[in-house]
Amino acid sequence: MTDSTQSTNDNHGVRDRASHAADRAREGANKAYADSKERAKSAAHRAEDGLEGNPLSVLVGGVAVGLLAGSLIPRTEREKEVLGPLGKRLAEGATAAFIAARDAGKEELESLAPDKDQAKSKASSALSHVVDAATKAGKSAASNAKAG
Repeated sequence: MTDSTQSTNDNHGVRDRASHAADRAREGANKAYADSKERAKSAAHRAEDGLEGNPLSVLVGGVAVGLLAGSLIPRTEREKEVLGPLGKRLAEGATAAFIAARDAGKEELESLAPDKDQAKSKASSALSHVVDAATKAGKSAASNAKAG
């Protein structure tokens, strides 16, 4: 074999190996892309389910993140001047809303809880029914024993 033929064969071998390597890299990249796309979809669905299942926790989390971000950003004198009274009114409104919600919740719980006298009466009535049923069952068993 001549040197030029050997060189041509070597070039074809290198070209083939490079082509195979490029094909494998392309396949790997396509697979990685498809996998990451599927994981992103799955994560989005899980996040959506979490948002639908716990909207209050998402709201609380968002407020917490907002408060944290707000506390880290320094305020200018102009912002303090303009937004100070607004912040005070918002805080007062939020406090009033919290108190109203707390009071409404208390009232609702109290209306759902049974009265102590009512509960005693129901327990006494239930006990009376149990005693009556046991007495009747005992009399029936005694009369069956006498008859048999």
